[in-house]
Amino acid sequence: MAIPADPNAQTRSAAEQRWAADIVKAVSRARLDQSLADELIRSGATRQQARSRILEELASREAPSVTQIHVTRERQSPIANAVARAFDGQESLAWALRAAGIQGRTPAQVIARAMSTSDLPAALESTGDRILQQRFSAPARGVLRIANIRPLNDYREASTVATA
Repeated sequence: MAIPADPNAQTRSAAEQRWAADIVKAVSRARLDQSLADELIRSGATRQQARSRILEELASREAPSVTQIHVTRERQSPIANAVARAFDGQESLAWALRAAGIQGRTPAQVIARAMSTSDLPAALESTGDRILQQRFSAPARGVLRIANIRPLNDYREASTVATA
């Protein structure tokens, strides 16, 4: 007994199949849920509309930029603790240094006297290094997460952007 064809079934041309495969590949490379690709294909989104939607999804789930940094204080000198408190936003550097025992009439004098010791420059450097390390270890953002880097014929690596 023959089974009749589904009257609602649709077939795709080779170009439509490539278009759907491109959308699935872009969603996969962006590490987004497959349901997004299905939705884009079902809605008939153009390649540009799909790219825009993928970038919107990436932007909406991006980790927030680092605006507050908490510096840990474990067995540090009083000056290093003062720098950490200042970087945490708990108090100004001059007030934190005063609490650590550095004397001066003005904030500039307090900081200048603290700079004459080896503790303050070292504490500022190590705190700055920790902050830079935190920011550089943040996940890649936006387009960089879906970029494709491939070797070229002359064996140097370069990144390219497909606009079509």
